[in-house]
Parts: sequence; C-alpha cells; structure tokens
Amino acid sequence: MMKKHRYVVEYSQSQKAFHIQPMTDAVEANARRFWHRPNEMFDWVPVYVGTRRQCELMVVQSEQRIRKEEEPVQWMH
Repeated sequence: MMKKHRYVVEYSQSQKAFHIQPMTDAVEANARRFWHRPNEMFDWVPVYVGTRRQCELMVVQSEQRIRKEEEPVQWMH
C-alpha cells in the first residue's frame, strides 16, 4: 500500500525535464499506458519518492548537478 501524500520525481531524458506528481497518479498513468499501448511507454523515469517538499528540493539539487556536469572542462597547462 502506498503512503498518502507521497510524491514522485520523474525525469525525462528526451525532454531534459523533471516532473513531480502524486505517486498514485504516476503509477496509474504508467499502468494505463502499459495496458493500452505497451510499445509506446513514457520515457519518464522515477528518480525519487518523498513528500512534496522533499521532491521539490530533490529537483533543485538534481538540476544543479546536471548543469554542473554540462559545464565544459577547461584544462590548464
């Protein structure tokens, strides 16, 4: 049984975007998609589960990490 007030952070590589939604909604959407169009699944990947606030903080941290990894490396001689 899923806890009430649990949220999930999902990430889409193709859209390079995060999404927060109630965990029950995410599971229901994925199940519906699977049963109706199993060969056309979403590319949203769950990366974190917590309270709404915890998920918001995770998105901020994750966006910062992605930006940092995208920064070009400068080599000094």
